[in-house]
Amino acid sequence: MFLFMWLLWGWNTDNGDYANYKEAFESIQTGSLHETGYEFGYGVVNYLFSSLGFSFRGFLIVYSFIVLGLIYTYFINSPYPAFMAAFYLPIFVMEYVFVRNFMIDALFFMFLLVNFSETNFKFLKSLAIFVMAAFFHTTAVIYLLFLLTYIKRLDTRKILFIVGGGIIFLVSSYTILLSFIDNELILGKIDYYSSEDKPIGPAIAHVFIIFITYLFLHYNKDRLDVLSSTVKRNIEVMQKVNIITLIYIPLYFFMPDFSRFFKILFTVNLFYVSYLFFYFPTLKPRLALIGIFLIINLFVLYQFATSTLKLTYDPLINSNIIFDF
Repeated sequence: MFLFMWLLWGWNTDNGDYANYKEAFESIQTGSLHETGYEFGYGVVNYLFSSLGFSFRGFLIVYSFIVLGLIYTYFINSPYPAFMAAFYLPIFVMEYVFVRNFMIDALFFMFLLVNFSETNFKFLKSLAIFVMAAFFHTTAVIYLLFLLTYIKRLDTRKILFIVGGGIIFLVSSYTILLSFIDNELILGKIDYYSSEDKPIGPAIAHVFIIFITYLFLHYNKDRLDVLSSTVKRNIEVMQKVNIITLIYIPLYFFMPDFSRFFKILFTVNLFYVSYLFFYFPTLKPRLALIGIFLIINLFVLYQFATSTLKLTYDPLINSNIIFDF
Protein backbone atom coordinates (compact mmCIF):
# COMPACT_ATOMS: atom_id res chain seq x y z
CA MET A 1 0.00 0.00 0.00
CA PHE A 2 2.81 2.43 0.87
CA LEU A 3 4.61 1.57 -2.35
CA PHE A 4 1.41 2.48 -4.22
CA MET A 5 1.17 5.78 -2.29
CA TRP A 6 4.80 6.53 -3.11
CA LEU A 7 4.26 5.94 -6.82
CA LEU A 8 1.21 8.21 -6.75
CA TRP A 9 2.92 11.03 -4.88
CA GLY A 10 6.53 10.83 -6.03
CA TRP A 11 5.61 10.79 -9.71
CA ASN A 12 2.70 13.24 -9.46
CA THR A 13 3.01 16.15 -11.90
CA ASP A 14 0.27 18.54 -10.81
CA ASN A 15 -1.81 19.44 -7.76
CA GLY A 16 -2.98 22.51 -5.88
CA ASP A 17 0.47 23.35 -4.46
CA TYR A 18 2.73 21.65 -7.02
CA ALA A 19 3.60 24.80 -8.98
CA ASN A 20 4.45 26.76 -5.82
CA TYR A 21 6.79 24.09 -4.48
CA LYS A 22 8.41 23.59 -7.86
CA GLU A 23 8.98 27.33 -8.22
CA ALA A 24 10.50 27.46 -4.73
CA PHE A 25 12.88 24.60 -5.53
CA GLU A 26 13.97 26.09 -8.83
CA SER A 27 14.46 29.54 -7.30
CA ILE A 28 17.27 28.09 -5.17
CA GLN A 29 19.05 26.88 -8.30
CA THR A 30 19.25 30.45 -9.59
CA GLY A 31 19.11 32.37 -6.32
CA SER A 32 19.79 31.70 -2.66
CA LEU A 33 18.49 29.64 0.24
CA HIS A 34 16.10 32.42 1.26
CA GLU A 35 14.45 32.48 -2.14
CA THR A 36 12.02 29.67 -1.25
CA GLY A 37 9.88 31.84 1.00
CA TYR A 38 9.36 28.80 3.20
CA GLU A 39 10.75 27.76 6.57
CA PHE A 40 14.51 27.42 7.04
CA GLY A 41 14.53 23.63 7.41
CA TYR A 42 12.54 23.01 4.27
CA GLY A 43 14.71 25.55 2.45
CA VAL A 44 17.88 23.72 3.54
CA VAL A 45 16.51 20.43 2.22
CA ASN A 46 15.72 22.11 -1.11
CA TYR A 47 19.20 23.62 -1.19
CA LEU A 48 20.92 20.29 -0.50
CA PHE A 49 19.02 18.46 -3.21
CA SER A 50 19.55 21.30 -5.67
CA SER A 51 23.29 21.34 -4.89
CA LEU A 52 23.47 17.59 -5.56
CA GLY A 53 22.04 18.17 -9.03
CA PHE A 54 18.52 16.90 -8.40
CA SER A 55 15.59 18.23 -10.38
CA PHE A 56 12.34 18.96 -8.58
CA ARG A 57 11.06 15.61 -9.84
CA GLY A 58 14.00 13.76 -8.29
CA PHE A 59 13.64 15.74 -5.08
CA LEU A 60 9.94 14.89 -4.79
CA ILE A 61 10.58 11.17 -5.39
CA VAL A 62 13.18 10.99 -2.60
CA TYR A 63 11.30 13.34 -0.24
CA SER A 64 8.02 11.41 -0.58
CA PHE A 65 9.88 8.13 0.04
CA ILE A 66 11.34 9.51 3.30
CA VAL A 67 8.01 10.88 4.55
CA LEU A 68 6.04 7.73 3.72
CA GLY A 69 8.87 5.61 5.12
CA LEU A 70 8.54 7.36 8.48
CA ILE A 71 4.78 6.86 8.47
CA TYR A 72 5.26 3.20 7.52
CA THR A 73 7.55 2.83 10.55
CA TYR A 74 4.73 4.14 12.73
CA PHE A 75 2.13 1.86 11.18
CA ILE A 76 4.11 -1.36 11.57
CA ASN A 77 3.95 -0.78 15.32
CA SER A 78 0.18 -1.13 15.12
CA PRO A 79 -1.29 -4.58 15.83
CA TYR A 80 -2.92 -4.38 12.38
CA PRO A 81 -0.51 -2.51 10.06
CA ALA A 82 -2.11 -3.57 6.75
CA PHE A 83 -5.53 -2.60 8.07
CA MET A 84 -4.19 0.78 9.17
CA ALA A 85 -2.53 1.43 5.81
CA ALA A 86 -5.74 0.70 3.89
CA PHE A 87 -7.80 3.11 5.96
CA TYR A 88 -5.04 5.72 5.84
CA LEU A 89 -5.39 6.07 2.06
CA PRO A 90 -8.10 8.83 2.15
CA ILE A 91 -5.95 10.79 4.61
CA PHE A 92 -2.96 10.41 2.30
CA VAL A 93 -4.99 11.77 -0.62
CA MET A 94 -5.93 14.80 1.48
CA GLU A 95 -2.39 15.41 2.71
CA TYR A 96 0.09 14.79 -0.12
CA VAL A 97 -0.32 18.30 -1.59
CA PHE A 98 0.88 19.83 1.70
CA VAL A 99 4.52 18.87 1.26
CA ARG A 100 5.82 20.55 4.43
CA ASN A 101 2.84 19.53 6.53
CA PHE A 102 3.23 15.92 5.50
CA MET A 103 6.77 15.90 6.92
CA ILE A 104 5.69 17.32 10.27
CA ASP A 105 2.88 14.74 10.37
CA ALA A 106 5.48 12.00 9.98
CA LEU A 107 7.69 13.57 12.64
CA PHE A 108 4.75 13.70 15.06
CA PHE A 109 4.28 9.97 14.59
CA MET A 110 7.99 9.51 15.34
CA PHE A 111 7.43 11.35 18.62
CA LEU A 112 4.74 8.81 19.50
CA LEU A 113 7.10 5.92 18.77
CA VAL A 114 9.76 7.49 20.97
CA ASN A 115 7.15 7.92 23.69
CA PHE A 116 6.12 4.27 23.42
CA SER A 117 9.71 3.02 23.49
CA GLU A 118 11.82 1.96 26.46
CA THR A 119 14.86 3.99 25.40
CA ASN A 120 16.66 6.65 27.44
CA PHE A 121 16.46 10.42 26.90
CA LYS A 122 12.93 10.23 25.48
CA PHE A 123 12.16 13.83 26.43
CA LEU A 124 15.27 15.16 24.67
CA LYS A 125 14.65 13.00 21.60
CA SER A 126 11.06 14.24 21.40
CA LEU A 127 12.19 17.84 21.85
CA ALA A 128 14.66 17.40 18.98
CA ILE A 129 11.90 15.94 16.79
CA PHE A 130 9.59 18.87 17.50
CA VAL A 131 12.30 21.46 16.85
CA MET A 132 13.03 19.77 13.54
CA ALA A 133 9.31 19.81 12.71
CA ALA A 134 9.09 23.55 13.46
CA PHE A 135 11.91 24.15 10.96
CA PHE A 136 9.69 22.53 8.32
CA HIS A 137 6.47 24.32 9.26
CA THR A 138 6.07 26.96 11.96
CA THR A 139 2.70 25.58 13.11
CA ALA A 140 4.61 22.60 14.58
CA VAL A 141 5.72 24.83 17.46
CA ILE A 142 2.44 23.79 19.12
CA TYR A 143 3.81 20.23 19.24
CA LEU A 144 5.91 21.30 22.24
CA LEU A 145 2.76 21.04 24.36
CA PHE A 146 2.79 17.28 23.85
CA LEU A 147 5.92 17.11 25.98
CA LEU A 148 3.46 17.31 28.89
CA THR A 149 2.95 13.58 28.37
CA TYR A 150 6.36 13.01 29.97
CA ILE A 151 5.44 14.69 33.27
CA LYS A 152 4.37 11.70 35.35
CA ARG A 153 2.53 13.68 38.00
CA LEU A 154 0.18 15.08 35.35
CA ASP A 155 -2.70 12.64 34.88
CA THR A 156 -5.34 13.07 32.20
CA ARG A 157 -7.55 15.24 34.41
CA LYS A 158 -4.75 17.67 35.23
CA ILE A 159 -3.76 17.87 31.57
CA LEU A 160 -7.40 18.55 30.68
CA PHE A 161 -7.41 21.40 33.21
CA ILE A 162 -4.20 22.88 31.73
CA VAL A 163 -5.47 22.57 28.16
CA GLY A 164 -8.82 24.07 29.16
CA GLY A 165 -7.00 27.10 30.56
CA GLY A 166 -5.04 27.39 27.34
CA ILE A 167 -8.22 27.31 25.28
CA ILE A 168 -9.80 30.05 27.40
CA PHE A 169 -6.66 32.17 26.99
CA LEU A 170 -6.58 31.74 23.20
CA VAL A 171 -10.28 32.53 22.78
CA SER A 172 -10.13 35.61 25.01
CA SER A 173 -6.86 36.90 23.55
CA TYR A 174 -7.56 36.47 19.83
CA THR A 175 -7.31 40.17 18.99
CA ILE A 176 -4.20 40.65 21.12
CA LEU A 177 -2.44 37.71 19.50
CA LEU A 178 -3.21 39.08 16.03
CA SER A 179 -1.45 42.32 16.93
CA PHE A 180 1.84 40.41 17.40
CA ILE A 181 1.77 38.97 13.88
CA ASP A 182 3.67 41.08 11.34
CA ASN A 183 3.99 38.46 8.59
CA GLU A 184 1.89 39.64 5.62
CA LEU A 185 1.49 36.11 4.26
CA ILE A 186 0.04 34.83 7.54
CA LEU A 187 -2.18 37.88 8.00
CA GLY A 188 -3.42 37.48 4.43
CA LYS A 189 -4.37 33.87 5.12
CA ILE A 190 -6.20 34.80 8.31
CA ASP A 191 -8.09 37.59 6.56
CA TYR A 192 -8.94 35.40 3.56
CA TYR A 193 -10.25 32.45 5.53
CA SER A 194 -12.05 34.57 8.10
CA SER A 195 -14.50 35.55 5.36
CA GLU A 196 -15.33 31.90 4.67
CA ASP A 197 -17.40 29.39 6.61
CA LYS A 198 -16.03 28.70 10.06
CA PRO A 199 -14.65 25.20 10.73
CA ILE A 200 -17.44 24.36 13.14
CA GLY A 201 -17.90 20.85 11.73
CA PRO A 202 -14.24 19.80 12.20
CA ALA A 203 -14.24 21.33 15.69
CA ILE A 204 -17.31 19.33 16.72
CA ALA A 205 -15.88 16.16 15.17
CA HIS A 206 -12.63 16.73 17.04
CA VAL A 207 -14.35 17.04 20.43
CA PHE A 208 -16.57 14.05 19.69
CA ILE A 209 -13.63 11.77 18.84
CA ILE A 210 -11.85 12.70 22.07
CA PHE A 211 -15.04 12.26 24.08
CA ILE A 212 -15.96 8.79 22.79
CA THR A 213 -12.45 7.38 23.25
CA TYR A 214 -12.33 8.83 26.78
CA LEU A 215 -15.78 7.42 27.50
CA PHE A 216 -14.71 3.98 26.29
CA LEU A 217 -11.78 3.89 28.69
CA HIS A 218 -13.92 5.17 31.54
CA TYR A 219 -16.39 2.31 31.20
CA ASN A 220 -13.66 -0.28 30.65
CA LYS A 221 -11.10 0.91 33.21
CA ASP A 222 -11.37 -2.36 35.18
CA ARG A 223 -10.06 -4.25 32.16
CA LEU A 224 -6.87 -2.17 32.19
CA ASP A 225 -5.76 -3.94 35.37
CA VAL A 226 -5.06 -7.21 33.52
CA LEU A 227 -2.86 -5.53 30.90
CA SER A 228 0.91 -5.25 31.10
CA SER A 229 2.46 -2.05 32.44
CA THR A 230 3.83 -1.23 28.97
CA VAL A 231 0.43 -1.53 27.30
CA LYS A 232 -1.24 0.53 30.03
CA ARG A 233 1.42 3.22 29.66
CA ASN A 234 0.96 3.37 25.89
CA ILE A 235 -2.81 3.67 26.30
CA GLU A 236 -2.31 6.46 28.84
CA VAL A 237 0.07 8.27 26.47
CA MET A 238 -2.46 8.14 23.62
CA GLN A 239 -5.24 9.36 25.89
CA LYS A 240 -3.10 12.27 27.09
CA VAL A 241 -2.16 13.11 23.50
CA ASN A 242 -5.85 13.16 22.59
CA ILE A 243 -6.66 15.58 25.37
CA ILE A 244 -3.78 17.90 24.47
CA THR A 245 -5.03 18.03 20.87
CA LEU A 246 -8.07 19.97 22.12
CA ILE A 247 -5.83 23.07 22.14
CA TYR A 248 -6.13 23.04 18.35
CA ILE A 249 -9.87 23.75 18.35
CA PRO A 250 -9.58 27.54 18.86
CA LEU A 251 -6.57 27.51 16.53
CA TYR A 252 -8.79 26.12 13.74
CA PHE A 253 -10.62 29.45 13.83
CA PHE A 254 -7.43 31.48 14.24
CA MET A 255 -5.47 30.34 11.20
CA PRO A 256 -6.39 27.73 8.56
CA ASP A 257 -2.96 26.06 8.58
CA PHE A 258 -3.71 24.65 12.02
CA SER A 259 -6.77 22.80 10.72
CA ARG A 260 -4.43 20.42 8.90
CA PHE A 261 -3.70 18.85 12.27
CA PHE A 262 -7.12 17.23 11.87
CA LYS A 263 -5.45 14.60 9.68
CA ILE A 264 -2.98 13.74 12.44
CA LEU A 265 -5.90 13.43 14.87
CA PHE A 266 -7.59 10.93 12.57
CA THR A 267 -4.43 8.89 12.08
CA VAL A 268 -3.53 8.80 15.78
CA ASN A 269 -7.01 7.64 16.67
CA LEU A 270 -7.11 4.98 13.97
CA PHE A 271 -3.95 3.63 15.59
CA TYR A 272 -5.41 4.11 19.09
CA VAL A 273 -8.66 2.28 18.38
CA SER A 274 -6.89 -0.62 16.64
CA TYR A 275 -4.51 -0.85 19.61
CA LEU A 276 -7.41 -1.01 22.07
CA PHE A 277 -9.18 -3.56 19.86
CA PHE A 278 -6.16 -5.88 20.06
CA TYR A 279 -5.84 -5.67 23.85
CA PHE A 280 -9.58 -5.77 24.67
CA PRO A 281 -10.49 -9.18 23.19
CA THR A 282 -13.96 -9.62 24.68
CA LEU A 283 -17.10 -9.06 22.61
CA LYS A 284 -18.70 -5.95 24.13
CA PRO A 285 -15.58 -3.73 24.12
CA ARG A 286 -14.77 -4.82 20.59
CA LEU A 287 -18.26 -4.02 19.35
CA ALA A 288 -17.95 -0.57 20.92
CA LEU A 289 -14.54 -0.07 19.32
CA ILE A 290 -15.86 -1.11 15.91
CA GLY A 291 -18.56 1.53 16.31
CA ILE A 292 -15.97 4.17 17.28
CA PHE A 293 -13.78 3.16 14.34
CA LEU A 294 -16.68 3.50 11.90
CA ILE A 295 -17.57 6.92 13.30
CA ILE A 296 -13.99 8.15 12.90
CA ASN A 297 -13.88 6.92 9.33
CA LEU A 298 -17.20 8.57 8.52
CA PHE A 299 -15.68 11.84 9.72
CA VAL A 300 -12.64 11.19 7.51
CA LEU A 301 -14.73 10.48 4.42
CA TYR A 302 -17.00 13.46 5.05
CA GLN A 303 -14.01 15.77 5.48
CA PHE A 304 -12.45 14.34 2.35
CA ALA A 305 -15.59 14.68 0.24
CA THR A 306 -16.42 18.22 1.34
CA SER A 307 -12.98 19.81 1.45
CA THR A 308 -10.23 18.47 -0.79
CA LEU A 309 -11.78 15.83 -3.06
CA LYS A 310 -11.57 17.84 -6.30
CA LEU A 311 -8.31 19.58 -5.36
CA THR A 312 -6.37 16.46 -4.40
CA TYR A 313 -7.99 13.29 -5.72
CA ASP A 314 -8.47 14.39 -9.32
CA PRO A 315 -4.89 15.61 -9.90
CA LEU A 316 -3.48 12.59 -8.06
CA ILE A 317 -5.00 10.12 -10.51
CA ASN A 318 -4.97 12.29 -13.62
CA SER A 319 -1.46 13.75 -13.39
CA ASN A 320 1.10 11.01 -12.95
CA ILE A 321 4.11 9.94 -14.98
CA ILE A 322 3.68 6.22 -14.22
CA PHE A 323 -0.05 5.84 -14.14
CA ASP A 324 -2.24 7.11 -16.95
CA PHE A 325 -5.76 6.60 -15.71
